Amino acid sequence: MAFNHILELNLTDLSRLIAARELSSSEATRAALARLEQLEDRLNAFITVLREQALAGAKKADEEIARGDYRGALHGIPVTIKDMFEMAGVLTTGGSKILAEWVPETDSALVERLRAAGAIILGKTNLDEFGHGGTSTLSHFGPVHNPWDIERIAGHVSWWAERGVTIKAVRCSVVCTKRLNDSKRAGGNRFISDLHAMERLVLDLHRIAGTEITAVCGKVGGMGDYSSFFGPLSMRLHAVISRSKALSAYHFPGLGEVRFVRDADAKDSLVMLASIVGKYVRELLMARVSGYYRRGDDTLEAVSGYHDPVTSRFVKATSLIRKQQRIPDSCFERARDAP
Repeated sequence: MAFNHILELNLTDLSRLIAARELSSSEATRAALARLEQLEDRLNAFITVLREQALAGAKKADEEIARGDYRGALHGIPVTIKDMFEMAGVLTTGGSKILAEWVPETDSALVERLRAAGAIILGKTNLDEFGHGGTSTLSHFGPVHNPWDIERIAGHVSWWAERGVTIKAVRCSVVCTKRLNDSKRAGGNRFISDLHAMERLVLDLHRIAGTEITAVCGKVGGMGDYSSFFGPLSMRLHAVISRSKALSAYHFPGLGEVRFVRDADAKDSLVMLASIVGKYVRELLMARVSGYYRRGDDTLEAVSGYHDPVTSRFVKATSLIRKQQRIPDSCFERARDAP
């Protein structure tokens, strides 16, 4: 079978053909490796490619299946894993400079199960550092590019389009560090600041739509009742629809319904998309912040802004520059709770 035809097969059909020995695991693996080698220079999708190991594994799978030792649907199927999962004897970096040379001695549970099922691991794919992100642009090994347009991120919106969702616009709200710290000093917390930012976005959406809307938000702070914490919405008449740990919902006459859903990014596809957009905006902002300081000291590392060792080193290393430029700590780093 031609490589192009093999690459168009879905998992169900590929598994059936390999089990029936109408197609070998070796053929499927060589087809996948050929496509990888054709595109990898442009996409930067892999950190480590396991060509020889994969071919040897595919040969072994073919021999096992020929003997009648078929293990199941994944036997002989080429797969990839993110480089955040340990694989014994194979470089495992998490997309970070910190682990750029780490070779673990044991397999993660994921890899153990894939090996036991007879899957063929082609290599380990690129990702945002330690998986913190949704765009694969913030990796020590460079960004992953979209195969349909290498100038774009490795994401798409076709999943929503196929389900009848048309994305008209995307709007973000950035809450500055000083505002968070000021709120904390006044007895508030970051969850209240996040809630008020969400409320402003809801009001913007209503203004743009020109009609009543339904806004679905994550459970900011995990609260059951948001009424007493509302900011921009506090002066609006509203009725409580639901008030529980799983769902808090309110109807505002003339505005519409606002819902706060627990684990919303796992339950609602649009909230999931909003979460990805938020992480992408965060990455852009952190790239600008780190780029600004790196212009004065090119030894500084690019940072994610999360509480990780690289970010901690960056905060410490830039302290003198910030002092010289009279940048207050309250505008640079969110204050932490006292131990």
